[in-house]
Amino acid sequence: MNPIDLIDAQLLSIAAPETPAAELAAWVQPIKDACKRFEIDRVRRIAAFIAQMAHESGLRPRQENLNYKASALLTQFGRHRISRANALAFGRTDTQRANPEAIANCIYGGEWGRENLGNTQPGDGWMFRGGGPLQATGRENYTRFAEAMGMPLMAAVDWVRNTIEGGVMFAAWFWEENDINRLADTPGVEDESRRINGGTHGLADRRARFDRVVRELLRRGA
Repeated sequence: MNPIDLIDAQLLSIAAPETPAAELAAWVQPIKDACKRFEIDRVRRIAAFIAQMAHESGLRPRQENLNYKASALLTQFGRHRISRANALAFGRTDTQRANPEAIANCIYGGEWGRENLGNTQPGDGWMFRGGGPLQATGRENYTRFAEAMGMPLMAAVDWVRNTIEGGVMFAAWFWEENDINRLADTPGVEDESRRINGGTHGLADRRARFDRVVRELLRRGA
């Protein structure tokens, strides 16, 4: 049996138990469509794709909210991406709310943002912040995705931000662009986690979700 045909709300609930099963039904067809389009069509590929999305977003539509504490900004992103003064000015403290737009323009802007994300214009950090269930970022990623879909850039941004279909398709496009199918075909989930996240943050959770989905697909005869 084609393992794509085995994707249903119950399987997604196994990957993302924190999300009510009733909400997951809307994700089934978009995930199937994206898997077919980008050849995420083997047990390990499907399990990795679903597990990574579940870890990053809980399989819920979301945009990156960037509600960081001032102290967390420096430890997570470093002073090459945000200065101590800006972390204190824009991050959440006991006496102030976070300023997500200013944070995004710091951590995804500047020289680092130009080199790594193609963020070349003022405000690009916020405009092209993480979107879709894999939370891909940057003007370059959104621009290339829009071209692949045959859409104007801002129409693609709106599609990713406001629909499950667009968010999942963006995730699957990013998956293919970064050769993650090949990484998913090998044992473990560390390689694909590094490609998505830039490190191994949350690796144990990603692995646990992946293992649960693999077991269920194999139990169903995939």
